[in-house]
Amino acid sequence: MKKTEDGMPILSNLRDITPKGMHWNEPGNFAPDDESLLLTGSVEKDAQGMDQYILNVRTGKLVNLTNSPKVWDEHGVFSPDGEKILFMSAHPYRDDPKASQVLGIKTEFMLLNRDGSGLTQLTHFRAPGHPEFPSGIAAIGAWSPDGRALCLRTLIFPNYEDWDLIFDGPVGNRAK
Repeated sequence: MKKTEDGMPILSNLRDITPKGMHWNEPGNFAPDDESLLLTGSVEKDAQGMDQYILNVRTGKLVNLTNSPKVWDEHGVFSPDGEKILFMSAHPYRDDPKASQVLGIKTEFMLLNRDGSGLTQLTHFRAPGHPEFPSGIAAIGAWSPDGRALCLRTLIFPNYEDWDLIFDGPVGNRAK
């Protein structure tokens, strides 16, 4: 990393890695391979209908993991080993046309394998009969360093709640 004379870091070797045709991009995080960047993106002109993508920053290869242009998928983060992805999604409510719109949004936390398989709903914040109902909408989450737990933040306008989800065994970290 280049630094100024007073020790402050400076940007160097700049290049635009924005995928062609994308209108909305939010970075998630890098996988441990240091070249796979998780992105929330949309080819639509607005943020609605975002999908989860992996961008290889070395080759430029872009893979759409969720491929659900009518469903709001956002805030994806790789597990510590890079094999699982946590994200918020309106997927459980895809039959409700308002669930992927700003004023009617309904989201839950979802888990996905790195290759796009194994979509699993983790929470039920908007589903009556579950202990976490009614706790707003899924917003953003983070993995524990060992991949055995998640910290999940919900948005209850204008406030937040934080939830811990602890797995029985390693989910986001390969057993060594």
